[in-house]
Amino acid sequence: MKFGYCRDISEKMTFKRAGYDYQNIVFDEEHHCGIWKMTKVIDGKVEDMGYEVVRGMKKINPDGGIVYCYPGDEQFGTYGFFDYHLDRVKKILERWTNED
Repeated sequence: MKFGYCRDISEKMTFKRAGYDYQNIVFDEEHHCGIWKMTKVIDGKVEDMGYEVVRGMKKINPDGGIVYCYPGDEQFGTYGFFDYHLDRVKKILERWTNED
């Protein structure tokens, strides 16, 4: 990836960040948002840590291509939320997908 380019959220179905493994469990392509389950290996055992519900942030790459990027820490509270309970993040995702 070249400097200044953002990778589309639809390409981040699984990834690692800050010691956590992220696995997408729900994704809405039309609205560029979804839910990622967070796990971490603790004492050799996989532990569920919670869920992130995120809405891709629209960006224009240097080549003119439009992508929707996974939000960074500073955008959480607007484009992303964390919760330990799946039902709560599902409600946020449902609200985002019904805004049209």
